[in-house]
Amino acid sequence: MRRNRFIWLGFLILALVGITCYGGPVSYGFLATVVLIPISSIIYISFVALCFRIYQKIESKTLVVGAAYPFYITLKNEFFFAFSSIKITLFSDFSYIEGMDDSIEYELFPSDKIDYTTKLVCRYRGDYYVGIKEVVIQDFFRLFKYTYTNSEKTKVNVKPRMVYIENIKNVDLNNIMSKDSLFHPSVPDIIVREYIAGDDVRQMNWKSTARSGKLMVRRYIGEEKQRVGIILDTRRFGKEQIEFLPVENKMLELSVALGLYMAGKNVPVSLWHGSETMSETNISSLLEFDYLYETLSNVRFAADEDGQELMSDFFAHKRIMDCRIIFFVIHEWNEKFEKIINTLNENNIYVLVCVVREKTGEKIKLIKGNNVDFIEIDLDSNLMEAL
Repeated sequence: MRRNRFIWLGFLILALVGITCYGGPVSYGFLATVVLIPISSIIYISFVALCFRIYQKIESKTLVVGAAYPFYITLKNEFFFAFSSIKITLFSDFSYIEGMDDSIEYELFPSDKIDYTTKLVCRYRGDYYVGIKEVVIQDFFRLFKYTYTNSEKTKVNVKPRMVYIENIKNVDLNNIMSKDSLFHPSVPDIIVREYIAGDDVRQMNWKSTARSGKLMVRRYIGEEKQRVGIILDTRRFGKEQIEFLPVENKMLELSVALGLYMAGKNVPVSLWHGSETMSETNISSLLEFDYLYETLSNVRFAADEDGQELMSDFFAHKRIMDCRIIFFVIHEWNEKFEKIINTLNENNIYVLVCVVREKTGEKIKLIKGNNVDFIEIDLDSNLMEAL
């Protein structure tokens, strides 16, 4: 394009020299032609921008990370003259379209169209645009280029990928879940306990409820407290999606994998996340896993959250001490977590801290205790291998 502009500039100088030195209708006619070229190019580009049509369609706007979905794109010329040079720019930071390249230059004749039936793959969980981002138009003479944003962008909601893991490093599930401790008695010394949201109402003990003034449920002799907890740190770092989406996606993918692994072994799972009010989600088997998955899919990270606030009401949740194992899923070590983890450790609750970050290998201050371990997860790592 720069070369063509220099050529046009050369013709303009030549026309001006001809008028100055010779004059006459030929010189003036040549000058008029040279001047009209950029004017006609600008008019041409304006018409193309108004008449070029993009149609893109996806069958569902709720997708899953890594899965390929049918994606339909149509580029159409609805005018009576040809479009000489059209390029399209794709949203490529978080997704890609199979078989399409930003470098392809399209030429469309009158009423002509190009149809693509391809596949869309999203890399990260979140809400973002996919498909065609911008259109680049050039004129016949390659003097000017005009770029405009696609006005009919497609926005999708992408859920985290489900990864089936076979085991977890440092976690001897059978040994940990069968271990007796102060907070995990195999045979409780009471036959009723206070009602917890999710308990079967058919086990309600109304006499004890009336006597204590609190909702009480029957507790079977020999009932064990066998539960696993997942603590998800939902603090957001960075202002741009390209900074925080990859990390958040991996944290959610890890949380889903841990929940799926435990639910598959019929171990009850509790998920805690949030800051000012820490949300709690409980499932008791694989049949209820969809509920946990939807909760994780809709988790929102916030830049103004603080580690201290996240844990401020941690021990107010009664199911905390029902856990044999608690997984911390974090992206950055915060010393404010140390007090919480030490308390859990002192009460014989095994803690596995999973640190998800772009660069692994940096030193982490290890907490003393036999029941605490760390695992680092790289953003590009395969969870089946990392765990």
